Amino acid sequence: MNLAGVMILIGHFDEGERWLQRTGQALQSDTGPDVTLLLRLGGGMLSAGRGRHEEALTEFSTARRLQQQLVGSHALENQLTGWTIATQARAGRLAEARAALAALDDERAGAGEICNAALQSDTGLLGRAARPGTAPAVGWLHPLS
Repeated sequence: MNLAGVMILIGHFDEGERWLQRTGQALQSDTGPDVTLLLRLGGGMLSAGRGRHEEALTEFSTARRLQQQLVGSHALENQLTGWTIATQARAGRLAEARAALAALDDERAGAGEICNAALQSDTGLLGRAARPGTAPAVGWLHPLS
């Protein structure tokens, strides 16, 4: 699964898709929501990278439902939220993206994944997420010196 994610993030979509398919085959014997959540998140990232925003949002929605089955918060919660917000904006669903961002508490809204989603998708989303003294980077925010 990790290799699929890396391939997708660096733009090798066909290779990422191949590894996602292999992961899916391996999951046929695992019914737990945790690993399936990773597969759906990866599938959504792949679809978003290919510009298939509606497919990506379907994958992210499925991942969100799986995440709700887990006890406590999941380590990839902010990543899933960030990808969802950015993809909503890219799909022209700015009102949904803004509403999702507004619904977050201050701590989550300031998370790097969320700020990057706002920065990458639409400067109109930045109002709440951007904080003085920070600059965007891939996946995180770094303080300006």
